[in-house]
Amino acid sequence: MLSPEGFTRRRTLPADPPEHRMRYYRARLQLRNKEMKRSALMVTIIPLLAIAYLVYEFAHPPWTAMRLAGLLLMTPALILLTVSRIQLGNSFSVRPQATQLVVRGIYSRIRNPIYVFGTLVFTGLFLFLERPFLLLLLVPVLILQISRARAEARVLEAHFGDEYRQYKAHTWF
Repeated sequence: MLSPEGFTRRRTLPADPPEHRMRYYRARLQLRNKEMKRSALMVTIIPLLAIAYLVYEFAHPPWTAMRLAGLLLMTPALILLTVSRIQLGNSFSVRPQATQLVVRGIYSRIRNPIYVFGTLVFTGLFLFLERPFLLLLLVPVLILQISRARAEARVLEAHFGDEYRQYKAHTWF
């Protein structure tokens, strides 16, 4: 049917029962929560691009044992770091927050995989660049990561209680 304005009018159907609408809105909310926020996506992609650029720029002979060891350490660590970051999703934050307790995937074995694999990526990168003296920079970084992990643990324990304590008992770092 055409209206006077020339547009097709929508056929009026009886309203859906409330439980159907609730199910629909719940499903939409779940989809929205699974989408990664733009800021979280940037924190995932920009380091990948920066490291890929460095590897590309410095990928030239001679291939010493140090460079090969660095590449062999950095590559799987970078993949696992990216997977960890994606699995964390929108729970990522600069300050410790308790938005959601992520216990699936890599997080089912390691509480702080981003810290672990991030350290391994930088270790591999410094070796690949043949700058082993830069490994000294990891000392203050490790101290900061350990203190940050402890702060996050306090926040998560305060918010999730026994659920977090049980998770903590079955995971490493």
